Amino acid sequence: MLAVNSTQRPTHLGAKMGISQEFCTKFDLLQARKSDSKRRSPAAHQSRALDALQKWYAKKADPNGGLLVLPTGGGKTYTALRFLASGPLSDGCRVLWLAHTHHLLEQAYDALKDSIWQISEPRDTLKARVVSGTEGHYKARHIEPDDDVLFITLQTLYKALTSEPRQPHIDKFIEGAKEKLFVVFDEAHHAPAASYRKLVKELRSRSKNMGLIGLTATPTYTEEARRGWLKDLFPQEILYQVSADDLMKDNILAKPVFSQARTEIAADFDDQQYSRWVQSHQDLPENIVTQLAQRQERNAFIAQTYIENKDRFGKTLIFADRWFQCEAIKEMLVRREVKAEAVYHRVGGTSGDAETREKITSTHNADAIKKFRNGELEVLVNVRMLTEGTDVPSAQTVFITRQTTSQILLTQMVGRALRGPKFGGTEEANIVSFVDDWKHLINFAQWGDLNGGQEDDGVGGFAHAITLISIDLVRRLIKDMDSITPAPSPFSTLLPVGWYIVKTAVSIEGSENLEPVSRGVLVYDNDQAGFEKLVEHLADEDLIAFEDPSLPADEASEAAQPWLEKFFDATAERIGDELLNNIIAIARHMAQRGVAPKFFSFEERSLHDLDGIAQQALEQEWGPRQEDQILKLEFNRSDRFWGALYLRFMYFKAQYLSARERLLSIENGDGEIITGDHPVPGVIEITEEIRRQVKERDHGVCLACGCGVSKLQVDHIIPRYVGGTNVLDNLQTLCRTCNMAKGITTLNFRDPQTDLTSPPSELRVLKFPDPIVRGETEPWEQFLRRSFNWFYRCGAVHSVKIGKRGDGFYHWKVELFVRNPPAWLKPHLGALLRQIREARAEMRKTGPDSLTVSCPGEDEVTANIGDREEPRSPAPELVDVAQPMASNIQAGYVCHVGSGGAAAGPAPGQSRLEYLKAKLGRSTEVAPRATILKK
Repeated sequence: MLAVNSTQRPTHLGAKMGISQEFCTKFDLLQARKSDSKRRSPAAHQSRALDALQKWYAKKADPNGGLLVLPTGGGKTYTALRFLASGPLSDGCRVLWLAHTHHLLEQAYDALKDSIWQISEPRDTLKARVVSGTEGHYKARHIEPDDDVLFITLQTLYKALTSEPRQPHIDKFIEGAKEKLFVVFDEAHHAPAASYRKLVKELRSRSKNMGLIGLTATPTYTEEARRGWLKDLFPQEILYQVSADDLMKDNILAKPVFSQARTEIAADFDDQQYSRWVQSHQDLPENIVTQLAQRQERNAFIAQTYIENKDRFGKTLIFADRWFQCEAIKEMLVRREVKAEAVYHRVGGTSGDAETREKITSTHNADAIKKFRNGELEVLVNVRMLTEGTDVPSAQTVFITRQTTSQILLTQMVGRALRGPKFGGTEEANIVSFVDDWKHLINFAQWGDLNGGQEDDGVGGFAHAITLISIDLVRRLIKDMDSITPAPSPFSTLLPVGWYIVKTAVSIEGSENLEPVSRGVLVYDNDQAGFEKLVEHLADEDLIAFEDPSLPADEASEAAQPWLEKFFDATAERIGDELLNNIIAIARHMAQRGVAPKFFSFEERSLHDLDGIAQQALEQEWGPRQEDQILKLEFNRSDRFWGALYLRFMYFKAQYLSARERLLSIENGDGEIITGDHPVPGVIEITEEIRRQVKERDHGVCLACGCGVSKLQVDHIIPRYVGGTNVLDNLQTLCRTCNMAKGITTLNFRDPQTDLTSPPSELRVLKFPDPIVRGETEPWEQFLRRSFNWFYRCGAVHSVKIGKRGDGFYHWKVELFVRNPPAWLKPHLGALLRQIREARAEMRKTGPDSLTVSCPGEDEVTANIGDREEPRSPAPELVDVAQPMASNIQAGYVCHVGSGGAAAGPAPGQSRLEYLKAKLGRSTEVAPRATILKK
């Protein structure tokens, strides 16, 4: 680094305060100007932006303020720093660089060194410092008289200027600037929060010729009040603007193509932890992140997704969460002859991690990054190491292996793939997001938020709202499936009438960072009037407390509770405690933005009429096969959103059956159907003591497949849906895969003998082992046990014997309990053996050569490689209803990152429905993956 020194605090300060010397540097400008190191030249749009900024700066307007509008990946930070170097800093100005998170401060601070050579004489040194409440940064009291540039958080500066007693070091910095103070407001679309408007006005009052530029990708607002505030802060308005579309056409930015891959993994996020977490506004809890990172089947799915799409994805950056996850994914890729490497900085803070911490050295990391840059590696797996501050070359694809609530983090990861052909990138960038199953409503950061927010997509945040509706529908369905009374009300009441999009800035608990939060608030029939009255009431309410992004959660809840009691029906059935959180979110929005959130109607609600379909089924007396065929056609209709709402056909069909049973009850005069106007009988949950007894009795394994996992589920043999109770004899332990496949079917895996009197016509094979583990024995043992137990509709399998070497490696044997005829499997065994061999061959594994099924007192049956499959009529048909991992990725829609591009909303001649389907992408049923051997 070109510097006189990296200014160090006295030893006692550095040691005791934990301050990093990296965040204060005194640059030698004489040396910087002489340096022949490679200097980056601005792109064409950046040169135009610099010209516009210099012309504005030369005019010295009063008051002085304008906006630089560049899309994500357009180089806002670089352009602003280069302007500061050639303009204000060359004129002797002091600079305050304001941002709402420490990440943005560090990013700008790191980039400063690339522009200092442009600072003209007579200035010969420049001293820059990072100031925030973040550990490792300097505090306001450490600011020194000779500091020239302060990269400081809004919160720190606001507190220093408004608290009593005043912070003298900040005062001296501003006074020392005299009439030469220049302010950069990063992410300026957060500027109109009232407290920060006051901050800018305070600075202007103390430095009358103060210059101000705001950096943003989102210069416009739909609310007139916010437009007025923006003009008040930045009176010259937009100084330069370019759209993402323009930069894509110029090959400067790649066109991002977003897609999702559903993992089918559910995190163990209990209700109590969720309630605590949702108030903190933090990203997902660390224990949940670790839990997901440890799931080897999940890591295998991530690796396999790349392997099956290798040609399409090309050079890929994979963002993981833990060092051991990095290593696992890398090893899985290398075993499939993918050139991959892992880089990470930290592996934990405990002493036991010290040896592992040394394993990955800075030399190794630098070497791996260099190889990736030079094309020697196809995949680079990392733990957030490459989100910022690292000169990473172009990547054609980014894997985001875990959803995040942080728009900042999402932007950083997506940005790594946005380099266009002119800068060594590609025309299109694949952004693959891995989506887990969540039973709680979580407002994850959305792709549409990156440059403007959900209400700017032309359809009122439709894709985000559909995601929230889907979670709510499935949660309600699962609750009803576990209760005696399904479908307590018409299906239409389960769909919202619309939603509000609320946007706020909140303080992240435990840090000084502000996080922009954009969330959908679903509004249902029984709450619509309440929300309307609430918004009307809040318009005249003093909401100054909610203006504060750091308002404690308990104080917010205490203030909002009276509104809940006044405007909403406490007896109405709801799932979870989102209502109070939604009220708080609306109050924050109105306090910080000065206007009510916009309401968007769910115009397609009436098209999704399950009650009408159920009524048609009863009137036309559909048989089981006809019913199933019609429902599948309905589920896959291109002009409906069933796939996006229910994700899986099994959920959709279960909801239909619930609606049908409700209509039958009315038809048969079984009494009044409970509606939302009446209290719904509570479901008696299984006690923790009973759960413990069941797991202990069942020896801590899944009775269907035999796997032993830490989070077994207690299943009702006879579902509560049809009257099953919580008695011990009606309970069994299943893994999540088996429990989801069982659904609301009565299956007793505690019973070792089948109740069937004739063989089933088909062998349903649920979920082949993931490709990465097909060379191991245990996954195949579980596979055979699950498949045969499902076939006999009981816990028929006594043992599965697969050797790791020798004779047992090539000749697999399954022994059944007594009175489970092996002969029933004979028509299917040859085809099953062939499919197993083909699946193993994909991973370059041999065997088995034979598969034998035996049972005491019965003739065993064997299928051998080379046997002619037994003829039967009709010939066995292999029906694959599984989606290979490649098709587990939803067809992504292109989301232009940037503002000012093609107008949001339907194109000319395109219906709203067609536009929305394109926004959502194709819904794909992916779980449970199954293969059916059909007779």
